Amino acid sequence: MTKTSIRIATRSSPLALWQANFVKDELQKTDPELSVELVHVTTGGDRNVLDPLQSFGGMGAFTKEVQLAVLEGRADIAVHSLKDLPTEPTPGLTIACVPEREQTFDVIVFPSHRRRDVEILTQRLQNPENLTSAELEEIVDHSIVLTLLSENAVVGTGSLRRRAQLLHERPDLELKEIRGNVDTRIQKLESGDYDAIVLAFAGIHRLKRDLELCFLPLDHMLPAVGQGALGLEIRENDSAIAQMLRLLDHHETHLDVIAERALLRTLRAGCHAPVGVETGMIEAKLWMINAVVLSADGQQRVDEMTAQDHAPRDAREAETVGVDLAHKLIQQGADKLLGHS
Repeated sequence: MTKTSIRIATRSSPLALWQANFVKDELQKTDPELSVELVHVTTGGDRNVLDPLQSFGGMGAFTKEVQLAVLEGRADIAVHSLKDLPTEPTPGLTIACVPEREQTFDVIVFPSHRRRDVEILTQRLQNPENLTSAELEEIVDHSIVLTLLSENAVVGTGSLRRRAQLLHERPDLELKEIRGNVDTRIQKLESGDYDAIVLAFAGIHRLKRDLELCFLPLDHMLPAVGQGALGLEIRENDSAIAQMLRLLDHHETHLDVIAERALLRTLRAGCHAPVGVETGMIEAKLWMINAVVLSADGQQRVDEMTAQDHAPRDAREAETVGVDLAHKLIQQGADKLLGHS
């Protein structure tokens, strides 16, 4: 059966609307006659913008109501930031499509009055031939990016993963909870509540925000599972929608996130746990998945990497890679760091 209209369930934040409109535009590229409607949904995470996510469940805070709209037939597709989507499958739904991923880096964002400091550091990083041997050593261990943060600086993040990795590098930092959409967080930064905040580059890039920022190297800030990727959920038996979404699916990204989500699920860790992961090809030669698990205070960490001469070829192989890597982390004590007995 050919669909002539589709309804997309989405949150109403600027980033969520960008994501939903991206999917809408991509669908209409495949069929210009297709009618696409956005169905706006308010989630628990939208209603409570003050408390830490972990204090009221955390997992699924931005996804449950969006999923319910599809399950109840009020929408055909749920568009999620995949890093917010719990790894346990929801009965009646399936992830039918994962479009190509945005860059996965996290960034430190500074208030506008630090523009010159950020520009100077960026120039130094881009011209290593002008650096002293001590500065080059800082670049090698990547601590130079954090030198823009003074001792005991107040850094805003609502993520346990970011908090733990920052504290591992800089235990002097004061990590302070921050909630709200990208613009709300930037306003809080500019008002002086924080010396810096940490955000995903993907959201900033998609919203085209011009900010004073520095990329956090993967060596000490691994991204969240699914970071930079979208997950499009549909009803399990909706073959017509599934067929349409195949044209939007990016095979490599989809398999990468299957491996990442299998890792997180096997660790019995939620999407807000202190777990970081990096997945993909290295110089088009090796496919790798690198993961870290930390204690909440960042003082303890275990990490493990798997590299092979080819990317996973199907969902089953991707799942196996993620599960196997999780078991290696558990053997090193990851379950204890995550609070499992």
